[in-house]
Amino acid sequence: MAAIVEVHHDAKGIVWPAAVAPFEAVVVVAQQDDPAVAETGEQVYRWLQDAGVDVIIDDRQVRAGVKFSDAELVGIPFRITIGKRGVAAGTAELTDRATGETVVIPLDDVAKHVREAIAADPSTVYVEAISPSGSEYGGAASGLPEREQVHFVGPDPSTSRKFYGTIERSKSKLVLR
Repeated sequence: MAAIVEVHHDAKGIVWPAAVAPFEAVVVVAQQDDPAVAETGEQVYRWLQDAGVDVIIDDRQVRAGVKFSDAELVGIPFRITIGKRGVAAGTAELTDRATGETVVIPLDDVAKHVREAIAADPSTVYVEAISPSGSEYGGAASGLPEREQVHFVGPDPSTSRKFYGTIERSKSKLVLR
């Protein structure tokens, strides 16, 4: 972990690659004292959990800027901001920690956009599997059994070195053993 932090950091803190981050996303409720914003934040959090995203929610009674700074310091790859204006417009903000890019997305599509952002992260694990059962797998984590001996390939299958190992699926993450 120390080596990852040594390589993946900036002046604001850690910049975890999604594949090894303690959480893939954080839902930041900007105005926790507003019931509509708080409820929308909780709903987005549940949608992301249901979509298999490793997510936490920051619903502390502190200013939004403090929450943003803490999310950057900890290095969670994606931040979903729920605020008054966004709730009124039916949108949320999705911020990529690595690039700082923020996009406005429809509330109803938050889970889809976050899953796509995680899949597009350069650290996302791709696998080509030659399993003992003869089954073939390809693509991101979906479609893999809970535990399987696989032929493992890094983020860019065309240039990554290949090796064999046991891979386990835990929600959306893969763990090579």
